Amino acid sequence: MRNNPGWTHEKIEAAMYGSETLSVAVSHPIPVLIVYGTGFAAEDGAVYFLPDIYNEDAALRAALRKLTMHRQEEIRAITSAVRP
Repeated sequence: MRNNPGWTHEKIEAAMYGSETLSVAVSHPIPVLIVYGTGFAAEDGAVYFLPDIYNEDAALRAALRKLTMHRQEEIRAITSAVRP
């Protein structure tokens, strides 16, 4: 936003902390990572699980299961290739 005319420091902060959703055109794409999780570990080591309000856990579970199965197949292929 620094190089966009009219966007002062104050205006940027007002947009960031305001209650309205804004769409802003930028001069070049900005990579954004959005993370959604229903479990986390606190600094004290305690683990918490929260309700899956967006119903994403099942899809994540399936993707992880598929990845794990693929990885197991890779390991089997490697270990069978090195067996005498």
